[in-house]
Amino acid sequence: MLIGACLATEDLSPRPSDRTLAPGAGKVRIAAVSGVKGRRSLSGATVRIGEAHARDEWNSALERAPRCDLLQSWEWGEFKLQSGGWRPTRVLVWRGDEPVAGVQLLSRRVVGIQSVYAPRGPWWQDDEALAVLVRWLRRSLRFTAPFLRADPLIEDAAPLARLGFRLAPRQVQPRASIVVDLSRPADQILAGFDQQVRYNTRLAERKNVEVLQGNTELVDDFYRLLAETAERKGFVERDVSYFRQLVTHFGEDAPVFLARYDGRIIYGAIVVRFGATAYYLYGASGGERKVKPSELVQYRSMLWAKERGATHYDMWGIPAHPTPENPLYGVYRFKSGFGGVEQRYCGALDLPLLPAVGRASPGLEATAIKLRSLAAGKGFRIEDHLA
Repeated sequence: MLIGACLATEDLSPRPSDRTLAPGAGKVRIAAVSGVKGRRSLSGATVRIGEAHARDEWNSALERAPRCDLLQSWEWGEFKLQSGGWRPTRVLVWRGDEPVAGVQLLSRRVVGIQSVYAPRGPWWQDDEALAVLVRWLRRSLRFTAPFLRADPLIEDAAPLARLGFRLAPRQVQPRASIVVDLSRPADQILAGFDQQVRYNTRLAERKNVEVLQGNTELVDDFYRLLAETAERKGFVERDVSYFRQLVTHFGEDAPVFLARYDGRIIYGAIVVRFGATAYYLYGASGGERKVKPSELVQYRSMLWAKERGATHYDMWGIPAHPTPENPLYGVYRFKSGFGGVEQRYCGALDLPLLPAVGRASPGLEATAIKLRSLAAGKGFRIEDHLA
């Protein structure tokens, strides 16, 4: 249930612009977004809208969706609850017995203001199902938060823009990634790498780089390497407990890979599989780079994912418009060497929920971000290296 949500009584009886409700629908009491059982006629079929309370029910619906993503999974919601206090709520739209739209919402108070966020959501089968879901969310979440921020896994934002969404002033998830096809045989996956990456992978094998695979028992070693990487590159990383909780929540689907050479850990990666996709979420490097441990670990990670039934390997974020001047250009060059296809997304979108405050919030947020940048000596601007 969303924190701080008000109780409301909503009249779902037909209006001139509405479709006819199925029998039994009427006044429904709403606590946050749970408990709504509104029934509507959508393309002649009965539609139900409500909260999914069971892991299998939610994940099964999500895995059948046109756009299925790890950040919408039940496990990710539970992980974010434990690691960051974000409370998950999963909403489904059914047409008959078939789920046709849905969204996992994460909510918590940020500097005293309620924040509601849908990472890599919502998802939907058709525009009618999306319209029903968005209308329901708008009415159920009103007076709960200034706006709903969504980060859908789509390139064209038009379907959501037509329903009132607009570009957010701040991006949350990467707007581009590279996805490698794992449906091919292992030798063809390797053959799809760039020539230099193939050479580096085989060089690491010839140099007897050892690849370790484990779970929570390897998190501390991975984190030590990650902390060194963060200090070297000047960024702040999360606490070790974050990574331990991540691996614990996903279990065997979240292995830690470490490359060891001459008795030292010199590269690490955490990969998480959900559905048909494995995601390279975190990496850390240090020590002897001449033996090319990163290429070998990535290849072994892809083989592991393939064995687990994944058909795609998502390299995660890259700059949407990579140029040599971008600080993350090196990341782009590394990830682009594995023969994947670039995927682009529309970015974060906001749906105003409070008439006045919701409209003003993006401008206020943008100004606050620019002021923080100015105070840090970076100018009055929004800095986004993933743009």
